Amino acid sequence: MGSALLRLIRCALLTIIAADAAHAQNASAAFVAPSTTIEMGQVIKAEQLTLRNAELPAEAQPHVFRTIPDVAGTIARRRLPPDQPIRVDAVRGRPIFPVGATVLMRFAKYGITIDTVGLALQNGSVGERVRVKNISTSVIVQGVVGIDGVIYVPNI
Repeated sequence: MGSALLRLIRCALLTIIAADAAHAQNASAAFVAPSTTIEMGQVIKAEQLTLRNAELPAEAQPHVFRTIPDVAGTIARRRLPPDQPIRVDAVRGRPIFPVGATVLMRFAKYGITIDTVGLALQNGSVGERVRVKNISTSVIVQGVVGIDGVIYVPNI
């Protein structure tokens, strides 16, 4: 009788621990959500956003915005339904140059830096990989848009 009671207590404790672990994974967190539907390609305004507090899975928490200023001014990559957390990959920064703009391209290797002029083949936002046509050689290269608006080309 004693061992049966011990097994029952052990089973009950394991059930409580498992339930507690499941609850810990879905912790309450503050996140930014649209107050109305935001369509793809739309510039997101602060008035369209609200701060909500709800349970989120632990794996989703690092991938959602926590403050409204972080989202305001960005562009929706896809349709954003109301009251749902806005994921970091659901928006992109405002383009700092449009398609067809003349941009500075920079290649640096072995202590040598080469700057040249290129033609943007797509809109460019900070941190995005873009295609650029070198005006002097007509070669199309890819680079990453720096915070200064320069296209940093990793290799030629």
